[in-house]
Amino acid sequence: YRGIAESAVGGLKKAVAAGEVSSARVSDMVRRILRSMFAVGLFDHPPRPAPVDYDFHANLARQIGAEGIVLLRNERSLLPLRSDIKRIAVIGGSASLGVLSGGGSSQVTPTGKPAISVQLGADSEMDNGTRRAVWFPSAPLDAIRKRAPQAEVIFDDGRYPAAAANLARSVDVAIVFATQWNSENEDVADLSLPQGQDAMVAAVAAANPRTVVVLETGGPVD
Repeated sequence: YRGIAESAVGGLKKAVAAGEVSSARVSDMVRRILRSMFAVGLFDHPPRPAPVDYDFHANLARQIGAEGIVLLRNERSLLPLRSDIKRIAVIGGSASLGVLSGGGSSQVTPTGKPAISVQLGADSEMDNGTRRAVWFPSAPLDAIRKRAPQAEVIFDDGRYPAAAANLARSVDVAIVFATQWNSENEDVADLSLPQGQDAMVAAVAAANPRTVVVLETGGPVD
């Protein structure tokens, strides 16, 4: 982010020098920032380093996540899953690796083992530094196996709808994870899931009516 900030400052300097942005406008922006910093006592009572209670923050994040989950539909009372289920398919969403988080200024790096990070690419240096999808290391596949030790839990990455459907036909329940990375300052093109996931979900649901779809998305999707 340092390089991004330096690039932005450099652009502002050039705009001022070219007369595109007035010095008065820059002073106004600085005044607004300093006013807020003085208002909250940042200079009178500067923050001091202190130990971070990682367990507390992790539990709080888990609580917030649990309270934010929305059950959109529960046909035939499929959820919660019965304890006598023998075979479960977990499909898609990088569910064997972790949980997708949103991008932007709220993005954090989890403690413990490294997160999985995928650069999404962009046509500018600034966007290249921020457009990355990060999966936190709490893998849903591991959690499901822990909660259902009596069942055989089989994973498929969901890249090929036909393969995912074949697996779904052979199990008692299919749990499909679908993901949609979002970030600030970037609109989605439509309400579809990216990378052809709509077709994968449809194929699995057609192959097995006992299908649960878990959406890790930043907003509503079709």
